[in-house]
Amino acid sequence: MHRFSIKTALAIAVAGTLFSAPASSQTWSAVTPPVTNHFTGVDFTNDSTGYIVTSSGKLLVTTSTGRFWKVYPVSTQPPLEDLCFLNAQVGYVCGRQGMVFLTTDSGASWYDRSPADADTAYWFLSIHFWTADTGIVVGMTRDPQAPFRGIVYRTTDAGQNWQRVNNPGTGLGDITVLTDGTVLIPSFNGILRSTDRGTTWTTQPHNLERPGRALALSDSLGILVGNAAMAARSVDGGQSWKPIELSIEAHFVATQFVGGDTALITATGGTVFESVDGGASFARYSLPTSANLFDIALTSTAVWIVGSHGAIFVRPR
Repeated sequence: MHRFSIKTALAIAVAGTLFSAPASSQTWSAVTPPVTNHFTGVDFTNDSTGYIVTSSGKLLVTTSTGRFWKVYPVSTQPPLEDLCFLNAQVGYVCGRQGMVFLTTDSGASWYDRSPADADTAYWFLSIHFWTADTGIVVGMTRDPQAPFRGIVYRTTDAGQNWQRVNNPGTGLGDITVLTDGTVLIPSFNGILRSTDRGTTWTTQPHNLERPGRALALSDSLGILVGNAAMAARSVDGGQSWKPIELSIEAHFVATQFVGGDTALITATGGTVFESVDGGASFARYSLPTSANLFDIALTSTAVWIVGSHGAIFVRPR
């Protein structure tokens, strides 16, 4: 989840095929939240129970598919960036200044699980836990002496202790976990890959001129997106990537396969791109908002998008 200034979006071409689709033809519905902070991350544990983290250090919780929300304070410190809930009670959130917090009661109370050696210049941007004990948190340093240096921590005791991964790379993006357990993280240097829950890592160059920030894989198909309308497609499970040329003044923030060959890309300025052929072509449409769309979550029945200024949108999956 990354924030940028809103810019005018002018779509011209995507991989030779781009067409506009009116927003009215899409089935997105706006959800009214109880607060209008920037919503930086969203996660659902079932069709009705979901969680959103905010730039003001709060957690929003719904158990009614977004009809009603509770708001819990997590931290009065800098913004939260991401979250991972294992079930309706246990979840982790992360944020700037090296923060990690754990809840075991659906967000009503929190335990500080920040790495002991985390610096206030650390920005944790993405977090994933496989079990209540084992997980990773990634981000980058904002230290002027080492800007964008990648940071990866791993824990096997619910954040009581963390082990830092040496030299993970530069400019790390969001965590993607495949069905076989493989972990992928885009970076300036390529794509980090781990097959042992973050214990060891390799870096696979993607040979692209610009770095990716988020990626999605579905079988052999992959989409990689990033700043300044960076987009690329893979048809071999992420082994190689080809740029998707898109002339648009926007940043791509999140991407997700939502079923079969259907993939979404969310961007700044309320823009959504949708492909129904695995990224070979895209339709572009605008949601009724100027918000930057930061994150995507799936349930078995719905697709959720959250963004700046309290933006929440949902549609059937």
